[in-house]
Amino acid sequence: MSGEGILLSCPIFKGIEISTLEKIEVISDLITAERDEQIFAKGEKATQLYIIGSGSIRLNVTILILLSEQEVLVDMKYPGELIGWSALVPPHELTLSAWADEECQLLRISGQELQALCEQDEHLGYVVMSRMASIIGSRLCQMERMFAKELELSVPSI
Repeated sequence: MSGEGILLSCPIFKGIEISTLEKIEVISDLITAERDEQIFAKGEKATQLYIIGSGSIRLNVTILILLSEQEVLVDMKYPGELIGWSALVPPHELTLSAWADEECQLLRISGQELQALCEQDEHLGYVVMSRMASIIGSRLCQMERMFAKELELSVPSI
């Protein structure tokens, strides 16, 4: 799939003019991640965001369980979905780790250059940031559900 095709498959960029998508494609490159390859790690500086063109990505968080660090699955992402959105949101630090669940094609976009495009084009900036807010909100809800479930499991029954 082409970079433009991947951009068109992503809900964040739905309704954006083709000429604007072409500008985003210029600041992007297609990459391949092999099965079980780490794309990014929690705590790293977020400089790139990714749209999945093919394959699936595991988003994990590392937690301490019985004095041992364990990777816990938070979410799965599929073609058309965006990962690494921290590249657009201060403090630009990745909050989860991403691993290829299978061979994946990804469109990697420069966060700094996309942010500059958003500042130049107010419509693009509004659309991208409002849709990102929705993604961030759903991630927060998901993490709250995981935390609530963990609390339920750890509270002794009376």
